[in-house]
Amino acid sequence: MNAHLNQSVRFSKGQPPYLFLRGAVDILPLSISVIPWAILAGSMAIHAGLSFYKALAMSGIVFAGAAQLVSLSMVMEGASLLTIYITIFFLTAQHFIYALTLRNDISILSLPKRLSLGFLLTDELFALSAPNEKRHPHYLLGAGICFYLFWVVFSLAGILLATAIPDLLSYHLDFSIIAIFVAMIIPMC
Repeated sequence: MNAHLNQSVRFSKGQPPYLFLRGAVDILPLSISVIPWAILAGSMAIHAGLSFYKALAMSGIVFAGAAQLVSLSMVMEGASLLTIYITIFFLTAQHFIYALTLRNDISILSLPKRLSLGFLLTDELFALSAPNEKRHPHYLLGAGICFYLFWVVFSLAGILLATAIPDLLSYHLDFSIIAIFVAMIIPMC
């Protein structure tokens, strides 16, 4: 009976549960390297005057670290809403190219699945999916959800730290912006 149980738990390399878990494991190094950036984004939201719930919602809904940090900086400087929208549009325009690159692999999916993967599509997920064999929807979903959870959990940590440590921004967590891109480029080399 034990051998039968072990056999039913094993997944072949082409099955969705295996691909989902493989994606989650493969993005772990990038997920770990985004921790300081997420803490920075959460703490910066509090520093910009957002309430706890608005700061948490921003990290959960605006799943783009650079867009979040730039828009918060612009809010703190008093920029107009139109200026912020235009800036963020151009700042995140590379996501249109990412989507076009993945179009053939994703277009066959249902609309909810395409929208889910579109929401989870970040620079990090795109870098991970560079090899064609890593473009399976379940693989991308596993990687994307893992990365998203790291982002939201550590943004929450930043929000909580910003309420406990008054001048958290002075600890220069912005070094993580460079660290995350180094972590994406080295494996590709």
